Amino acid sequence: MERLEKVREKIKALSESEAKSMLMLIAAKVNMVSTGDGSFTRERCIEEIEKMFQQMPLPENRST
Repeated sequence: MERLEKVREKIKALSESEAKSMLMLIAAKVNMVSTGDGSFTRERCIEEIEKMFQQMPLPENRST
């Protein structure tokens, strides 16, 4: 749950533009799984989305 809370704080700190960009990237990855040739698997999609969340910077008013 602590991991989810950190991601939640990162998401809350995003600007509207940043949030929309991230959603578009996630939508593109999901679309690749749904319409692709099978080389981009669901597992890989989840791994890449998790990596996106991990690489998001922490909010500036907190350092953890």
